[in-house]
Amino acid sequence: MQYLETEAQRRASRSTCYIEFQRGRFHGCWLEDSLCLHQSLWTKNHLSALFGRVLPDFDFYGVTLVTPAQWEELHRLAQEGSPGQKAILDELSPWAEDCFREQEVFTIIGM
Repeated sequence: MQYLETEAQRRASRSTCYIEFQRGRFHGCWLEDSLCLHQSLWTKNHLSALFGRVLPDFDFYGVTLVTPAQWEELHRLAQEGSPGQKAILDELSPWAEDCFREQEVFTIIGM
């Protein structure tokens, strides 16, 4: 993957400056099946603005739940956004779609 990292890759980096995408509802941090995006990539690609358009309660420093309908809208808006937004959400898309086969939401765990 170009932008996202597995939990093993994040752990090897010895950094906690990541946004974590977790399957289902929040139940701890740094889970093995989570994907992580470095905070610098999040900021550089203005993802808080994008996510804030769809998730009015988005919390960069906390926990935010994303439903399938919200994910579809986020992904659609990213296609119209910057190349970085599109690339990151396209990379996250297979993981999110797989998540929604078994879960009603995924969780974004902020800084």
